[in-house]
Amino acid sequence: MGIKNTLTSLVDGYREIFHPESLVKVKAARSALSYKHGKNRRLGPQSQAGKGSGDAHMASTEMTILREQVRQLDRDNYIAKSVMDRMLDCILGVGIKLQVSTGNKRVDALTEKLWEEYWGGSPEIRGLCNGQALERIILRSRKIDGDILIVRISNGSIQLIESDQIRTPSSLRSDRNVINGVRVDAFGRPVEFYVFPHEDAAMQHNQDINKAAVIRAEDCIFVAERSRISMTRGVSAFASCIDLFDDIDGFIEASVIQQKVSASHVMVIEQKGGPDILDTETAYDSKGRSMQVEETRPGSTLYLDVGESAKVLGAQQSGQQFGPFVTQMLRFVGLPFGMPLEITSMDFSKTNFSSARASLQLADKNFKREHNVMVREVLEKIFFWFLEDQIRIGNLPERKYKINAVPPKMISVDPLKEIKAEIEKIGAGLSTLRDSAHADGKEWDEIMDQRQTEIMLASKIASNIVNSTGEDYSSRDILGTNVKFKPEIFQDEQQVANPSTE
Repeated sequence: MGIKNTLTSLVDGYREIFHPESLVKVKAARSALSYKHGKNRRLGPQSQAGKGSGDAHMASTEMTILREQVRQLDRDNYIAKSVMDRMLDCILGVGIKLQVSTGNKRVDALTEKLWEEYWGGSPEIRGLCNGQALERIILRSRKIDGDILIVRISNGSIQLIESDQIRTPSSLRSDRNVINGVRVDAFGRPVEFYVFPHEDAAMQHNQDINKAAVIRAEDCIFVAERSRISMTRGVSAFASCIDLFDDIDGFIEASVIQQKVSASHVMVIEQKGGPDILDTETAYDSKGRSMQVEETRPGSTLYLDVGESAKVLGAQQSGQQFGPFVTQMLRFVGLPFGMPLEITSMDFSKTNFSSARASLQLADKNFKREHNVMVREVLEKIFFWFLEDQIRIGNLPERKYKINAVPPKMISVDPLKEIKAEIEKIGAGLSTLRDSAHADGKEWDEIMDQRQTEIMLASKIASNIVNSTGEDYSSRDILGTNVKFKPEIFQDEQQVANPSTE
């Protein structure tokens, strides 16, 4: 068995270097352990359950194929791209704003100011993106590629390393502690990353260790999309649903073609002579093979020999099934991402208040979890890198720093009803003003500070009015808080239009 395993490893190494596609097929036949979309085929037998760790399901060649398929999907499929964009909007909003807490408001304000200048500028080594853009790139790369590496640079900048750049050097393929470009210790903890430059497809397998940059784990942040504790690298969140996007895209394309054909009237006339009206052209497929194509256009008249007849071969038109089918497929598409149909399609026309709010509340839990991951696993670590530099150069004092961030506000279906519900909860002692502010995507302390500023300014304005005109004005008049609260504004439109007769 030892000799057999050694020979198998040598042959697989040869295939991986010179014929990576054949290695995929051999491994698929040998064991059905990996992801079916990493096998570079659309149809075929479904993957069977197999034993092994999470890393055992992640052959490097198959992960490369899977990653490129998902990247192509994000480039070309507008539904997949839109799903990703909506997810980023709901998780990140316009950007994550960090609140610093040290026990000293002056230090807090100074720290937040310096951070906003750093993160709002160009923290990335190339100087092409500000922090808000980097947040979207990091989260997008994690969901699409499966993982991304963030490296700390000595000048205070950061560098993003894409997933395909992390690869195992050729000389270390037999090293069991190196997994898909990541060296781990005895406990499976990453200690080093082997990073290669981007190369052309023909050169991707020339992975000499002399070309790799070895990055220590303590100098970087490795963000990965994992589903098992035994996974070192991450897997794209689209791995389980690539087919759905292809099916929707194909169905829409076929339906559009059917409608175009249906709208194209063509007249066929039998004659004694041969057909001479058809336009014949030479076309080429994606592999460069030529074929003869006869084209007809709307309003064409075709002449046939006596006894000949024209027949149209094709599927039945989708008609009334088009809308329900696409809607149902969009529901399926959102499931792996915790996104309801209303967000995926940006369409609330088929819901009522209760059903829409229930689905949005479930989605909001997922978005808040993802937001917290971004804050704790990414921004918090980058912030403390930044903090070390600021303390070293003397801009900030050494203190115990804590950070927090408020997630974006959940989408409101009916703002008036939600405000009424918040008032009822606070009145019943089931919630607080701080909780209400957080639910609205705001920080309670900031609201209070701003309110104090507004009240002081309103009081000054009221005093000026009284001194100038003698009118009885107060700060409440300026702020509009003297207006009596009217609970009837929370009534439904239907109730207002049809009041009870009782």
